[in-house]
Amino acid sequence: MRRSVRIEEMPRSAPGIWSAVSCLVSGGWGTQRQFHPTFSFYADEPRCQAMVAEDESGDLVGTAIALQHGAIGWVGNVFVSPDQRGHGLGEKLTRQAIQYLRDAGCDTIRLAATQLGEPLYRRMGFRVETEYHEFQGTGLGRQSVLPRGSRPLLESDLDDAVQFDRVLTGEDRSHLIRRFWAYGWALTGSNTGLEGLVIPVPWGGAAALLRPEAAHDQGSSFLSLLRAVLGPNPELMIYPATENVTARRLLRQAGFVELRTIPRMVLGIDRNWEAASLWSIFSPAMG
Repeated sequence: MRRSVRIEEMPRSAPGIWSAVSCLVSGGWGTQRQFHPTFSFYADEPRCQAMVAEDESGDLVGTAIALQHGAIGWVGNVFVSPDQRGHGLGEKLTRQAIQYLRDAGCDTIRLAATQLGEPLYRRMGFRVETEYHEFQGTGLGRQSVLPRGSRPLLESDLDDAVQFDRVLTGEDRSHLIRRFWAYGWALTGSNTGLEGLVIPVPWGGAAALLRPEAAHDQGSSFLSLLRAVLGPNPELMIYPATENVTARRLLRQAGFVELRTIPRMVLGIDRNWEAASLWSIFSPAMG
């Protein structure tokens, strides 16, 4: 039987985070270990708003988040409990996230669509921009030799790293880079400028960008850096875009297996960005 539901902001507190994550996990979406770090980040990030749907008994039955990257916004973690599906709650959560972003000044909205959600997003006007290719493989051991030209990201690199990311993605992700830069690594060229950037995140994986012009000579080195930074993980996930032919070829050669493709969809103004530079993402919920 359908229950009355209201949508409200997720409390930015430990109990609020735990309740939202428990909603996802009890509905079959991953584990506490997977989602608790991301929702903790959402609660602590002023450019983000997490939303939850609560039924009349006080149980959470849905989630969504909206995250602002300058004039571009991301919608993610749109989840509806199985017994609430088919009644429009997913669309309501998505529309509320979109409205939050538009009120914040975003005129381009992006998201990574699940198989269940893609038909809904198409009906709402989203169109496929590219696809992420989800590859699973192993990281490199802690004793592996790092490629020439790689080094830890320094605080003095921050402005350059933010600009490097902005040029390749078309987004202002400075809040993410400044939050996690201390874990980051750079790949530099002969002129010591940034050629590639790898920024690991607490929930697993890393955002990774390599200038497309550098892929021919430095693609193998960049993949080695990415795998080494993330360590000896038997379930390492990497998400290059369709246009990044070099990354997908090198991943296959390294024994990675492609599990699925994930449509990256956009609503509103199209933005220029270098899809061929994208080796991996912060997460499907934030690009």
